[in-house]
Amino acid sequence: MRITFHFEKEYTSTPYARNAEHDKEKNGEDFEKNYLSKWIDEKQETLIKVDNLELPFSDSFVDASFCKLIRQNKKLFYKYIKIDNKTDDEKDLLNTIKEVLARK
Repeated sequence: MRITFHFEKEYTSTPYARNAEHDKEKNGEDFEKNYLSKWIDEKQETLIKVDNLELPFSDSFVDASFCKLIRQNKKLFYKYIKIDNKTDDEKDLLNTIKEVLARK
């Protein structure tokens, strides 16, 4: 079974969704700790697909939301996360994730 993590819905409507004030104070840390990491833990087989990149994706979002998962288990990250890589925004996001993966 595959479950899609819909960024547009989850990123903006969860109890830990980010906003300008949240970003300024937390830089996405409690979104990662309190929501995304738990969601990933609970649903082991997860396909994360970026369907709509009209969202404020940034290096800080990728770092805060994915670094822990990426660094702990790169194989799972590659297995379950899919980015279509069709638009410039998707390519930029994929490149940012690759940069995060390359860090030690």
